[in-house]
Amino acid sequence: MFWSKKKRHAAKNAAETEAGTELSPPVVSATLDDVKRVIREFEQHLPKGINRTVLIGQDNEINFQLLIPALGGIPQEKYYMSRETFEIFPEKDKHIAIWLDVVQRAVDEYITEEKNIPVLPGDTRKKISYSLLQNNYYLKERPPLDFYLTDLEDMITHVPQE
Repeated sequence: MFWSKKKRHAAKNAAETEAGTELSPPVVSATLDDVKRVIREFEQHLPKGINRTVLIGQDNEINFQLLIPALGGIPQEKYYMSRETFEIFPEKDKHIAIWLDVVQRAVDEYITEEKNIPVLPGDTRKKISYSLLQNNYYLKERPPLDFYLTDLEDMITHVPQE
């Protein structure tokens, strides 16, 4: 009985494929490190001028359709990526990816227009000053977490700098 059910299922899948309907890709277990590795490998094979942002949806969710061959399917957990910094987060931290984009754009505008960094003088950790950004109308809303300026091309991170 089990085998006949399996054969019917296989026949149904073959018929759906012939009829032009696509089968859903398998759901796989993928760690954050797996996702980061596959995305780095994917980006190495992209044409010049195209980067990994092609994988990011409107809500910062990573669209894994282009990564199915490398991962063997779609991860069971959702992952999110910042468009500005390319940092990747699991679903529980998706708000970090969204806020990274908002604050990074505000920091970029501030640096371009004010010719200065939005960090209070003497702050060795380079914590972004939301007051400076809000007072100068670069940031509308104060994020619920702190961000820090890195030494890498004025990029920000949620990880405190030493």
